[in-house]
Amino acid sequence: MKLKEKFLTISFFSLFILIVSCSGNEELENDQTLDDYPSIISIEVNGEEYYSGFTTTFKTENIISIPNGAVIKFDASGRFGYFNIKLPTSGPSSIDRNFYSFKFFSSNFFNFNLETVDEVNKRVKGTFDGYLFADSADLTSESKYVRGSFDLKYVELVPSVFNLKNQAKINGTEWVKIRDESTIIPIGSLSKNYTHHDYDDNEYRISINYNLPNGVSFLNETIYNFTNTDISNNVKLAKYDIISNTLVNYKTSGQLTITKYENSIMYGTYFFTAVNPNNPSDIIQVTDGDFKLITNSN
Repeated sequence: MKLKEKFLTISFFSLFILIVSCSGNEELENDQTLDDYPSIISIEVNGEEYYSGFTTTFKTENIISIPNGAVIKFDASGRFGYFNIKLPTSGPSSIDRNFYSFKFFSSNFFNFNLETVDEVNKRVKGTFDGYLFADSADLTSESKYVRGSFDLKYVELVPSVFNLKNQAKINGTEWVKIRDESTIIPIGSLSKNYTHHDYDDNEYRISINYNLPNGVSFLNETIYNFTNTDISNNVKLAKYDIISNTLVNYKTSGQLTITKYENSIMYGTYFFTAVNPNNPSDIIQVTDGDFKLITNSN
């Protein structure tokens, strides 16, 4: 099967899965249908045409997602989230596998240019180019160079939970979550430690850590004054160093406030000071932290 044929098969399957999943959690606004909005995206891989054709994209609040075999996520301000696509690996035993944009400091390693977001006509346009990697955290893993453009009609989706976020100021500069990942670690049989790793497209990652008793459904406001030695109920900062190609975990101390936890939705604020463990004069101030996230204590 040729690459373009594989892409079309993946595209239609991915689109079907997304529509089905959205029907449970999100609704199309104003009886919009996918057939109403023809759109075009073009992609080259290692200098060869991979796909050029129609697709549809979706906008949920400020987040825009292009699901077409190649999955692209960004926000309406042009912050780049991620790009992943299934491509053949090299070598005699070539298999198809996912290739990803680099997960740390993504805007430094992948060029994404959002040209316009037309909210009246519901159209989004832009270009992209850069390397994708077999391992999103390893720049030495097998890579593919992709480039392309899109001019897309989007469909507005209503989220199941509105205004999920994590935003702050890092040394006075706005930082906004565009991508996330999370872990859950059981603490005995009574509680779990939750960690939400949140990424902007720049060099910083902010991680919110907290402990919840199993089965709890409501919590009143709770304030945690934390230092770097606290295992949970704190906020951490990591910075990707493009010179050493390593993620530096700063030592943090400050305050995390869980303003409310109800029906698996957590609201909170934070501020803290972060110190580079390799250079004590490198001090970062994080202020105006504000988050709303989904969790589950069951």
